[in-house]
Amino acid sequence: LNELIDSNKTITNIALFGIDTRSNNSNGRSDAIMILSVDEIHGKIKLTSILRDSYVPIDKHGKDKIAHAYAYGGPELAIKTLNQNFNLDIREYVTVNFNQLSKVIDAIGGIDIEITKAELKEINRIVIEMHDENPSIDGETLDDYGLVHLTGAQATAFSRIRKIDSDNERANRQQKVLMALFDKCKNMPKTDYPGFIKELLPLVKTSLDYGDIIDLAPIMLTSNLTIEQNMIPDEQIDDPIGGTYNGSWVWRYDLDDA
Repeated sequence: LNELIDSNKTITNIALFGIDTRSNNSNGRSDAIMILSVDEIHGKIKLTSILRDSYVPIDKHGKDKIAHAYAYGGPELAIKTLNQNFNLDIREYVTVNFNQLSKVIDAIGGIDIEITKAELKEINRIVIEMHDENPSIDGETLDDYGLVHLTGAQATAFSRIRKIDSDNERANRQQKVLMALFDKCKNMPKTDYPGFIKELLPLVKTSLDYGDIIDLAPIMLTSNLTIEQNMIPDEQIDDPIGGTYNGSWVWRYDLDDA
């Protein structure tokens, strides 16, 4: 080998689920599905979105949208579905619902994201809708587009937009939100990490404990940290066929190739 790899460094894959429920006790469907790969060996983070309408086999439930696996059997079945269909060995997960995501983003002080005029209109519509459903959520709307500072509710609304374009673009927006969160964490003083992680843990449902996250946190201090973004299916590579099947819109593609 041309390079020596520190045997203490690892690659950890974590399933990230965003579920379409406001209740902490309900499974709901996973409208957002991502795989977060923390690659300490090469000093990079990979963020791979699995489109929620991917048509896949789900254990004991036949073929269905991959988003339904979480509703059928919680994070356990959702992870099993990812592993069986994409030849993975994921064991850890983090789940947030709409309300929890808003709180996580507020906990870090909000995020900065570039938005369009059309996205501005949708953010304001969804924020008002979220506030009407749960008055504890901030209903503050935005006045301008371009590079703007988003509160937790506004960023959550941004990540839910799809009516103006497509679910593919919604997945891109979800990745932008996480990228902005990573940027905030990367610029956070190292001494702030323990306190932030303790504040974060009660806001999410996860298989990771405080020590697990502390062990993964040092990658954010990597001087030349790179973040790669991927999407499955990739319309340029996986040649997916989109259309109505069994009464609903799905993406069908070769899972082995993907």
